[in-house]
Amino acid sequence: MKTSKIMAGISIGVMLFASCKKQEDTPAATTPPVTPVTLTAAVGGSNVSGTYISWSTSGNLKNVNWALANNNSIGFTSTQPVAGTYSLSFTGNQFFSMYYNGKNFSSKTGTVNITQIDTVADKHIKTLKATFSFNTDTVSGVSYSVSNGVINWTE
Repeated sequence: MKTSKIMAGISIGVMLFASCKKQEDTPAATTPPVTPVTLTAAVGGSNVSGTYISWSTSGNLKNVNWALANNNSIGFTSTQPVAGTYSLSFTGNQFFSMYYNGKNFSSKTGTVNITQIDTVADKHIKTLKATFSFNTDTVSGVSYSVSNGVINWTE
């Protein structure tokens, strides 16, 4: 009888222990990293800001791209990564490309003043500080004036 009371006591203890809900650790809240705005401009009179998304090289072309709101983007390409003031054109050493409102545009006329541009061993652009303004080519009857552009980017 004494053994059955001990066994009953152990069984009740095991059931109570098993029925207790373990408090699970709550994972710490994570904050996604903030991607800094490194390009600002006015496109057709509307202010836009861009966050860096990629760089690429192809032969002597060095390209840096920024994402704008609404799936738009803007890119800067240089074949001559040296500080200075340059005229922008389709065939120049420095030019901008822009995907805006579903169309691809290129800088037709304008200027870029590069105050700092650095490349690394694989020749991609690592640092770019510049101001710019340009008019795009016309695509399907649409063109844009891009003004007050500022780039302050370091990889």
